[in-house]
Amino acid sequence: MLILWLSIIVLVPFDIETIDSRKDGKITLLQKITGICNNYIANSGKIREATAILLAKLLTRPDVVKLGETDRMLTYLATEYTKNKDDGTQMFRVSGI
Repeated sequence: MLILWLSIIVLVPFDIETIDSRKDGKITLLQKITGICNNYIANSGKIREATAILLAKLLTRPDVVKLGETDRMLTYLATEYTKNKDDGTQMFRVSGI
């Protein structure tokens, strides 16, 4: 259910930073969403596919690309894939990535 709500937030037609209520340099809304997606991407159920779609929508937004979050997340996912591709216990994470 959380992924469904987050996918609605991603559809806002203006910069995500404008709806971010962070104060004093704490973790941003964008970082919170990607952190949640990192947890669900290793799931074995339908939530993994929903998370992949959410990440695709989020990371292709022009404002997110401009902030550098797309590059950061793709680098993280590439590192995780390389680290876990031969580990049989991480097969759901690898297929999610």
